[in-house]
Amino acid sequence: MFNKNTECALRCLLFLAEQGIGVPILCRDIAHAVGVSEPCVASVLRILAKRGVLESLKGKGGGFALRPEAASLSAYDILQAVSTAPEKQVHCILGQKECSDLHPCPLHTAWMELQEQQNNLLRGFCLASLIPS
Repeated sequence: MFNKNTECALRCLLFLAEQGIGVPILCRDIAHAVGVSEPCVASVLRILAKRGVLESLKGKGGGFALRPEAASLSAYDILQAVSTAPEKQVHCILGQKECSDLHPCPLHTAWMELQEQQNNLLRGFCLASLIPS
């Protein structure tokens, strides 16, 4: 359902949220904690910092810290922050060259409905609600 970057982003943000808002954690420590390679984590953390979800702190005591407003982000917002593709499917699931609402493949309508259901579900969960108590 999610690509590697999205899964990595969700894991990293949940870990950072569990540590507390504004608490800087080194990239290597985040990678170790979430069980994802450090290069993958570094790439995702840079994207999230660039999009304003995280703060990147340099020097001793630095690392990546969750910004206060990030706790209210939905899982959908997180997916969009690290996604390189637009919200809608960019290619036909059946591999047809032309597949759109105007020229749908046999699965197009059902696939678009499934994607919209997934997006609505993800909009219903904010980062703060995903943190185990």
